[in-house]
Amino acid sequence: MKNFFVKYCIVALVFANATIVFAQNSTSIDSILTVVKEHVKTEKYSVAEKLLDSLKGTPAYQIDSVQLQVDLSSVLLYQTLNKDEKALEILLNGLSAVEKDSTSKYTAKYAYEIGSGFSKITKFPKALEYFRLVLSNSKSRNDSLMISKGYLGLGSMHLHYFKDSNRGLIKLDSVTQKKHADSTAYFFKKAITSFPKLEKDKSSIASISSNLAGLYYYQENYKRTVEFSNKSIKIYLEAGDTINMIRPLNISGAAYHMTGDYKKAEQIYLEGLSFVNYKKDNNSLKYKVDFFRNLGDLYSLKGDYKKGYEYRVKFDRLKDSIRNVSVDHKYAEIEA
Repeated sequence: MKNFFVKYCIVALVFANATIVFAQNSTSIDSILTVVKEHVKTEKYSVAEKLLDSLKGTPAYQIDSVQLQVDLSSVLLYQTLNKDEKALEILLNGLSAVEKDSTSKYTAKYAYEIGSGFSKITKFPKALEYFRLVLSNSKSRNDSLMISKGYLGLGSMHLHYFKDSNRGLIKLDSVTQKKHADSTAYFFKKAITSFPKLEKDKSSIASISSNLAGLYYYQENYKRTVEFSNKSIKIYLEAGDTINMIRPLNISGAAYHMTGDYKKAEQIYLEGLSFVNYKKDNNSLKYKVDFFRNLGDLYSLKGDYKKGYEYRVKFDRLKDSIRNVSVDHKYAEIEA
């Protein structure tokens, strides 16, 4: 199967003045999709899309496992381009094709992405359902990486409940609130210990560190907040991932904000804003909303009400412009 697979993954594409050639004897689907991922990260979206389209035109794409793998890369591209409805359609079709096969690793992978989608629109009970599917499927196959991601997803959901309770968005008694805080720490610890080679998966370590920074922030342990934020930022910077780096950077700024170090907070917020200010992908726009809101609050606290008002206006306008109603509706249909 591997030889057949490699044979039909030969791709020769010409983009402008550059020719990208994947040789039969040295390239697998993984390395091709790694190139796609790199193009998405460096905002070469048209190159990534053409490369994916070329893979979809090969005989190898007719193999179910190849199609599922390529389609997951398409999901990453569509999500980055704010085409969440198209991404969701691919995810649902993929999960429908594999969920009856308990041996398929793609059940966990597709369920994880759908769970993440529900999380983004704050449908936490449904997100929990899919993250539990990730865990049960990956445990049945002894897939330690996806077990780790299942725990990461579950920990993130408990963190959302704890965070929203602290912000007054939901009402929880003190016992339930503490349970969510404890569950957050427990599942993140399990995420690290369940995958022996997780230290090699730097992005997962960075994500867990960022989430722990969020937990400590809402527990008002700002020293630990900065510690884990910096750990996450360092990993993302080393990987050249300036988009995912923005979240822990924002959390770090918020910690300094809350301790009254407005100068440091302002410096961090403006640094973060500089990374996303001229980008149009969905994640960048959402982070920009956070920075506008935080800068508006910060300048008002400093007594610079003119700047505070200006950033608050920017926050309100951008927040209203990025809401994806059609995608929310699609997820609501699944939830019903």
